[in-house]
Amino acid sequence: MDTNQPIDNKGIEPKQPKKPWFTTTRIAIFAVVLIAIIGSISIITKASPGTFFAFLNGSVGINSNPSAEITPIASLASYAPFTESPTPQFATTPTVTAVANSRLTTSKAMADKPLATAEPSATTASQEAINVSALNATNIGWAFGTAVDTLNRPKNAVNSQTKYSIYNADFIKESNKKVIYLTFDEGYENGYSAQILNTLYDKKVPAVFFVTEPYAKNNPTLVRRMVDEGHVIGNHSVTHPSAGIPSLSIHAQINEIVECHNYIKAHFGYTAYLFRFPNGKYSEQSLAIVKNCNYRSVFWSFAYRDWDVANQMNETVALDQLTSHLHPGAIYLLHAVSKTNTNILGDFIDKARAKGYEFAFYSK
Repeated sequence: MDTNQPIDNKGIEPKQPKKPWFTTTRIAIFAVVLIAIIGSISIITKASPGTFFAFLNGSVGINSNPSAEITPIASLASYAPFTESPTPQFATTPTVTAVANSRLTTSKAMADKPLATAEPSATTASQEAINVSALNATNIGWAFGTAVDTLNRPKNAVNSQTKYSIYNADFIKESNKKVIYLTFDEGYENGYSAQILNTLYDKKVPAVFFVTEPYAKNNPTLVRRMVDEGHVIGNHSVTHPSAGIPSLSIHAQINEIVECHNYIKAHFGYTAYLFRFPNGKYSEQSLAIVKNCNYRSVFWSFAYRDWDVANQMNETVALDQLTSHLHPGAIYLLHAVSKTNTNILGDFIDKARAKGYEFAFYSK
């Protein structure tokens, strides 16, 4: 009905026409309120007002992962997301003299423990970032070989350490002392990690657990226990590409590191500082990318075929493999999916110590 027409067909005196709601004053007030609302949303979500309007018209979506950190990348060739140097969460003494005083032995106790929700580190380009675009991107598969020096150290590991140390890469630790660094790769859970943690706790041995993002998402109780019991959490990428990190674009390689880093930081309050290349496949360019992300690349100077869960090595033979390859500064790679590793771990630790070796904490 048109409110500007008098209603007098029933002898009722016509009413004064209503003023339209869209007066200048009301429009001004509405505009002020709208701007204030958009400003508040921008502050809370850290999004620009332009992003808010883009969302309204459907040109952008809301990130489904609120903890993820999205960083504008000005130059991928020299991108370094972590300008602050990640620091170890625990004491950096050569050997662990003590672990957590109280041990969370049941999954219920672990599940009841609140997870940290610290914000991820700021990610901005570093002034010392390496320009990776000109570096060799050839995909190399790491193998420590069979030739050893007089200290029983694999010569390939020693030579690679010399060649790539400028990229903060460890193929073997440079030490003449009888020190071992024990590391486990965690791509998926096969039911043995809790028992491995039990053994490490009983023997008071520190280790590095390299976890993928899916592993951290699917096994928060175990990852929380690793942190609480004084172990190092390493970054093992997001997707664990079978063709290796170097098979990806520079942007995708950065994302493999950054996304996993941000997830661990946001959900466990832990700043990872060690990275292991999936399948040991790397390139000079990839090593530089990892360094630009303020990470240290960790390879290994001993490993054996333990990842095939359907064809596990005889325990006696496996234990001999582990003990016969002992050498100063050794970095041992074991897979936590292995039943054999789980069963012989305690004996290996005892035998190594009987030969004068100690297990060291892997500091930055």
